Amino acid sequence: MKKSLWTITALLPLAVSCGQHPDLPGYAGRDLTGLAEITRDRNTKEATLTVGVSGPWRLYGGPAADSIDLSEPVLAGKGSGSHAINTTLPQRHACFLFAAGDDRALLAERLLPMAGGYNMRDLGGYRSEDGRYVRWGRIIRSDDLHGLTDADLAYLASLPVATVVDFRSAEEAQAMPDRLPGQGTAYLQLPITPGNLDDIGSYISMTPEEVEAKMEWMNVYFATSDEGKARYREFFRLLQQPEAGAVLFHCSAGKDRTGMAAALVLYALGIPEATVMEDYLASDGYLAGKYDRYKERFPQLAGLFEVRPEYLSAGIERIKTDYGSVERYLRDELDVDIEAFRDAYLY
Repeated sequence: MKKSLWTITALLPLAVSCGQHPDLPGYAGRDLTGLAEITRDRNTKEATLTVGVSGPWRLYGGPAADSIDLSEPVLAGKGSGSHAINTTLPQRHACFLFAAGDDRALLAERLLPMAGGYNMRDLGGYRSEDGRYVRWGRIIRSDDLHGLTDADLAYLASLPVATVVDFRSAEEAQAMPDRLPGQGTAYLQLPITPGNLDDIGSYISMTPEEVEAKMEWMNVYFATSDEGKARYREFFRLLQQPEAGAVLFHCSAGKDRTGMAAALVLYALGIPEATVMEDYLASDGYLAGKYDRYKERFPQLAGLFEVRPEYLSAGIERIKTDYGSVERYLRDELDVDIEAFRDAYLY
């Protein structure tokens, strides 16, 4: 059973940091990480702040660390306890500043609270090698959108999501069509089809080792096949029009075709390789429960429903072998203007 609450936690600099802002009040004070936490109900989207400090405190919000509205707190109070946060705010607050005197904590929301989804994540907040941060609310990775509720769609519309990119095959998309957040949302199909990924029967006779080898082969296919390169090239063409608005991209589980796409985006933004891998491997935790019935029935196929370092590494290492570096691959094969891309999505 899926948990009903998502937690917005204080985040680590090289994992999922909200970012830094030199004008935050009390920036030089004590870090209150662990003493303030926000939980959001995935069904109602209502948010609650839990405070573990004495004395007066204030909570500010904004779409990113460099655009937190300091003119008026979202919430203010005194002492420890739990407090409902006004959810009628005009926009999603991806970053929060919790301040108590001269002390503070930055809180961020990476996992979007979807009642009908598991693996919808904002790529914002990651720190690049040049010290900048990825903007929040601009690039979102996800599993399928078929099960999203009306409340989920309203939440996405409030971001707003301008374009949904679907890497699934035509057969997958027809079997489980996306629910889109609004009539104005563009839908772009960019199918990457290394075989029928939904046909469990074609994998049943495989050993665990054969499944792992197949997953490694798939990641090489995503990155280096003519089909994969053509689809990712079109994906980056869209992303290089940042004025078009936020982009949400997905496949079925949001871990394989989407996982490679997310990794390439983070490489293009100059995010450290270790952080790219952390983001890739996080799918296992977020997808907990989605494929349990298959893993219980076909334990030898567990590797098909999970992410492992070897999978992504197989594709990335082939890129490095064939092109010398991921950056050269992005420039030469996917037509990415690295400098302009970073200027658009980093702050």
